[in-house]
Amino acid sequence: MRRVTAIALVIAAALWIVACGESTTPTGATTAAPQTQTFSPAAGGEGNQGTSQGATVNIVDAGFTRSDEGGTSAITYGIVLENTSATDDALDVAVTANFLNPSGTIVQTEGDTIHVIPAGTTYYLDGSLFPDKADKTTKLETTVAVGASAAAVYVLPEISDVRMSWGQFKDLHVRGVVTNPYTEPIPVLSAGANVVCFDASGKVVGGGYGFPDNPIPPGAKIAFDAFGGFYGLTQGDVHSVKVTFGNGSLLR
Repeated sequence: MRRVTAIALVIAAALWIVACGESTTPTGATTAAPQTQTFSPAAGGEGNQGTSQGATVNIVDAGFTRSDEGGTSAITYGIVLENTSATDDALDVAVTANFLNPSGTIVQTEGDTIHVIPAGTTYYLDGSLFPDKADKTTKLETTVAVGASAAAVYVLPEISDVRMSWGQFKDLHVRGVVTNPYTEPIPVLSAGANVVCFDASGKVVGGGYGFPDNPIPPGAKIAFDAFGGFYGLTQGDVHSVKVTFGNGSLLR
């Protein structure tokens, strides 16, 4: 769902930046500790909550930052997932992010499906949303369900030379190099850079994304620049980043 609405989010991000102004440092940004849940199969079930026929995906960490600057509320979040199987790829991994208010009521839900998390791979997933200002979001509840497993054959695009910089509007840019390991081009919008941001203590504080400007030919290396979705994050919030280049539906 996030990939389908990516262009709209980029436009929304631009409008949000303009509303805040070039010299404004967000003062309404708050970081909440995540409430992370990893599910075991129900009694008598087939392991459809985090596990499927050999592939187990755990939620390692999750977190978010909310900003209420300029009359617009925005949330950036990140989720760290790990396929703990050394022999099985996890397919059609459904990830749900529930945002809760102080009383524990779910006020908004975001979901995403990752087509492949290869065996032994850590996958960094970002997300963003625009909640109602009246909805106070203080907790993030995450769940994962693996649709199926298969013997390990898949790989993700290789990421290298990752670095951070801050633009003229105090906006975060995450740049690096991606290598296409496939025999087909990587399309522009079906795959892209997923960035998860960490604070100085190693806790997740948000995430962002970026897409290649052109299809990536087989075996080619290109530079990428991810700058969408980092709502409310300031230079003091982000100590390090990790990047996964999602493969969209290319491998399925």
